[in-house]
Amino acid sequence: MGRSCHDSVSVTDVVTRVAMTYQPVRPWREHWRRVERYHLRVRAIYDGTAPGNSEDWKDVIFDFFVAAHHLFEWIESDPREPLVVAPVAREWVKADQSLWLAREFSNTYKHHTRSTGVPVRIGGTITERGQNSMVIEWLDPISGVPNAIDALDLADRCMQAWRNFFVLHGLNPAG
Repeated sequence: MGRSCHDSVSVTDVVTRVAMTYQPVRPWREHWRRVERYHLRVRAIYDGTAPGNSEDWKDVIFDFFVAAHHLFEWIESDPREPLVVAPVAREWVKADQSLWLAREFSNTYKHHTRSTGVPVRIGGTITERGQNSMVIEWLDPISGVPNAIDALDLADRCMQAWRNFFVLHGLNPAG
């Protein structure tokens, strides 16, 4: 039986199955939306609404920085974008300090032991009164001085760095 929900919409049957078909050439915007979702999950850790415990939260942090790092590959591989943008995306990751840290974090996560590059890791988690935070640590590659940054601060900086890239190169993340 159909039941009118609105002037132009009606329900005529119960939906029992939905099938999605994905295109073989995936646009970089698909991955950007994933980065945005992971960023929301990082924020949820900080406001105390993320499920799980500090081990689960580490996975969220890993997922965000790996995805933020790999966005350049999606931009490079998207045939719908101008060829001049592809190599610039890789260089952007190397030149921007926040994205460079995301890259080093991603590569540290991917490899058990790093023989090259800068090991970047989660240094700790703080939980206090329903709010949480996580610290990212690394050694300066030149001076060897220990450095640390709040994980959400770094995630926010990575998001802004990518938004700056989009504006600078005329890319519309909304499609």
